[in-house]
Amino acid sequence: MLKEHLNNLVHKTLKPFGHEAAICNLENRFGPHGMRGTDFYGHQFPIVYRAALRNFFEFHKRLPDAKALPFAADHLFFSKFFRYFPTTPNAAGKLNAPEFLDQKRFSNKIYIPRRACVSNMPLSTKDLSLVLGWWLKLDLGNAAMVKVDPSIDKSGQKMLRALTKKWFRTQRYGWRWGEWWYSASPQHIFMEEDLTDRMPGDEYQLFMKWGRCVMIKKKRIFRSKNPASERTIASFYDHVGNHIPGKQYGSGSHDSLELSNHLDVMLEAATQIAAVFDHIRVDFILLHDAPALGELSYCTMNARIRYSTAELEALARQAVELDIVPQSEGRPSHEALESKLRQ
Repeated sequence: MLKEHLNNLVHKTLKPFGHEAAICNLENRFGPHGMRGTDFYGHQFPIVYRAALRNFFEFHKRLPDAKALPFAADHLFFSKFFRYFPTTPNAAGKLNAPEFLDQKRFSNKIYIPRRACVSNMPLSTKDLSLVLGWWLKLDLGNAAMVKVDPSIDKSGQKMLRALTKKWFRTQRYGWRWGEWWYSASPQHIFMEEDLTDRMPGDEYQLFMKWGRCVMIKKKRIFRSKNPASERTIASFYDHVGNHIPGKQYGSGSHDSLELSNHLDVMLEAATQIAAVFDHIRVDFILLHDAPALGELSYCTMNARIRYSTAELEALARQAVELDIVPQSEGRPSHEALESKLRQ
């Protein structure tokens, strides 16, 4: 009964695409290296799509609307399956982000965190590659990192080995609800330098559309020795730095924060990185002397986002909207996808 209900929901959410737009018309600027979620999942698409619907409904208490696409979240939801993203190199990998930056052009403007001990296998007793005081991170995933204590003992090393084995053994982050890009290339672990002492606590997220900045989010983190006591303030701006009132639910309290003098160089770098993406979010960590390049993100909060004001929601929607064009004669129909869903 539940399976039948979910099948009906799948058809209900996708039906408008078959009549009013050709999903196959979304532009692929990455050639043979471009891929969509429907391509990646193949015959498993119906299973993942149902799980993604549940995930969306759990947060929004409604289904994604394929016809009106009224909010940023709706565009992000469908982009997971129908927007093209590059897989070689895979922009979702932390290690790959610098490959999208013209490092020669920005060598004295954007800092690239130092990395070491890159490996495609878990830590082993024979080769325990660690840099004390640095972060041990998983390349493709979320929040999978641990700082290596300079005084680590054999017991601590054993725990790290077990942790990295778990990272490699478990299913890739995001696979089951549509964030397929974390599974689209080989997994790695690596060490990254600790920048905490060089950070005032500010992070910037630049929401880009075809190489143009649409929205800026600034986060200020008030750090504490007790992580439970840390506090986050976030504020939003348009592409020229005008403050936009409102907040993203679940993103910390809202306040108007002064923008950094380094914003211009962050905008310049993000513009260069995002030139071939119809949407991508480019993250920077502000250091005392320069911005450091962070991650590149396709789907903020896995589409589990809502904004408190109409003006802010409209800006966020503009940054992520799907470039859907009317279905034209001779284009592939939606029948193949409908056939998959009936399996």
